[in-house]
Amino acid sequence: MIPEIKLMAACGLDEKKQRAWLELITDGINEGPKVLLRQPKIRSAIISQPELLKWYSKTRVELELLYLKKMIQTRQCTDIYGVVNEFNTILQANEGRILQVIVDF
Repeated sequence: MIPEIKLMAACGLDEKKQRAWLELITDGINEGPKVLLRQPKIRSAIISQPELLKWYSKTRVELELLYLKKMIQTRQCTDIYGVVNEFNTILQANEGRILQVIVDF
């Protein structure tokens, strides 16, 4: 994926429609957890198992941070031809931790 190309611009949406889509997507992302908490069965399941929710949230945040770190390191380990140095020890350690978290999940 080339970061310079913007997805909405590539789809041919004008600026007004781009803003509308962005606002709609942002609202959906922000409201998603609140909608789930309004459901009585889901809310009671979350409240009855707080340690499980805490573990899940912690694991999810760790995976998100590891993937972000991997993206940054991959970019830093890429040469001018787009070839990634797979032998970088930091990159390998990060990928190993990602696999470990996923297997433990």
